[in-house]
Amino acid sequence: MGARAAEEAVQTAQEFKLAKVAPSMLFVAVDHGDVLAYTPRQEPLRAGAVILGVNRPEKGTENGWGIDGCRTGWIAAGPNGQWLHDDNLLRLLERMQPETAMIDMPIGLSGKGVERTVEQAARKRLGRKASSVFTPPCRSAVYATDYQRACELQEEQNGKRISIQAWNIAPRIRELDGLLREYGYWVPRVFESHPELNFCLLNGGLPILESKKTAEGKAQRLACLQQYVPDVLLHCESGRQLFKGKGVQADDLIDALCLQLVSSLQHTWLEAGAQQDEFGLLMGFRVPASL
Repeated sequence: MGARAAEEAVQTAQEFKLAKVAPSMLFVAVDHGDVLAYTPRQEPLRAGAVILGVNRPEKGTENGWGIDGCRTGWIAAGPNGQWLHDDNLLRLLERMQPETAMIDMPIGLSGKGVERTVEQAARKRLGRKASSVFTPPCRSAVYATDYQRACELQEEQNGKRISIQAWNIAPRIRELDGLLREYGYWVPRVFESHPELNFCLLNGGLPILESKKTAEGKAQRLACLQQYVPDVLLHCESGRQLFKGKGVQADDLIDALCLQLVSSLQHTWLEAGAQQDEFGLLMGFRVPASL
């Protein structure tokens, strides 16, 4: 971004009375009034970096994708039934080249002077399905060398140990966290989103209580998606055939399809705003803005 564009972005941010605006910062001006600060690809985000947003709803996009983790890496559902798989998230994103991507993985972590609280609102909205929302480990625990040390670091952060389930996805969280801090290009393009929360909102505000691992649970979620994507059953089956032998489960495919749908709709934060972690990454769930 050139100096003039950066100055204009700073001026826009100042008009919205956003804090910590410095002319030396580089910005990307996103549609609908959002102004996000980010550093170029070769420059990592540093602790204390500021990412500013007006938190207006984003429009949907024809090139929206949904990303979910699987046993062998990552899968991505794209427009018109496209599917991709890769064991490296950065390579996957570069193959996708999305305008917007929703990912079912924490973005922004508790750390120095910051406690992540976004899960509380999601659990309240989900009611009897609240247990599907887990609190991710703090940043120091995510980067710990083993589970015992991770538990010790988490206890130092908030007095609680982490579950073995949360520890098992720590490598995925590290990969995404490191990518966004090193390649700021992706910061205004990749958002955290929660499939079960989205299913609830897409289902008239009613959570789908049946487990996503059961045949009935899968059928209910696909029926929900089919209201918006008539060919979703074909897309799911094509993904199943394409990823045979790659450790991709049916619920991985359904979650990715749900996230792809949300990226194609107008979307916003679950709460009025999003927290920032110590590196300026926004912590919050993107959800459909209106249906």
